[in-house]
Amino acid sequence: MSQPASVGAPAMRFTARQLSGLPDPVARYLRFALTEGQPLIVQAQASQNGQFAMRRGWWRPFTATQHFSTSPPGFTWTASIRMAPMLRVHVRDSYADGDAEMMARLGRVLTLVHERGSVELASSALVRFLSEAPWIPTALLPSRSLTWEPIDEHSARATLRDGVVHAAVIFRFGPDGAIAGVSSNRYRSVGHRQLLTPQQGRFGGYERIDGMMVPSSGEVAWILPDGEFPYWRAAVSSLVYTFAP
Repeated sequence: MSQPASVGAPAMRFTARQLSGLPDPVARYLRFALTEGQPLIVQAQASQNGQFAMRRGWWRPFTATQHFSTSPPGFTWTASIRMAPMLRVHVRDSYADGDAEMMARLGRVLTLVHERGSVELASSALVRFLSEAPWIPTALLPSRSLTWEPIDEHSARATLRDGVVHAAVIFRFGPDGAIAGVSSNRYRSVGHRQLLTPQQGRFGGYERIDGMMVPSSGEVAWILPDGEFPYWRAAVSSLVYTFAP
């Protein structure tokens, strides 16, 4: 993963005092991921290269750019998925101010999917934001919006609230303190229905960028009655951060 220069001048910073009262594995992770005085992230941009599966085993390559904001939480993910040599699906998923939108177009002309405004979509998007927070680790510090609950010595549950929308994700921590994986219940589109479905994600290849330890790869799978359905896997080729002034 490349390590481009950061944007913005740091001011708000992480201190060890913020670890007081946290579950032990969360405190270990934050000591692993951050150093004393680390400026807090306001925005981030990630470049991704990966594969997406619309059905089991039918992987198609994609490139994507994801923009994160942390206060309030939000993201925009724009991707181009190559379905065939001359055929691409362009996807845009976003969440901001308690509202989520999902759009997919064939060749930028024919709209295949356009959903917006439902409670289920907003909930699903906020779960996604929280699950992907290892790429913006200061977003996992405790705050008025984010709280942690202990589960055991290797896991803890984070709950994020954004107005009336909330998300809960279980984080699993490795022996070195890194976040190894996440699990949650998230809405999945099945025809015209939104079904609450277990989901798991994994992270790996941690590298130090702008003083923080962040994963360079990840994968996500639905947990269905007939077994695991991996549908997203990618490497992050660059991360650019904007810090609080």
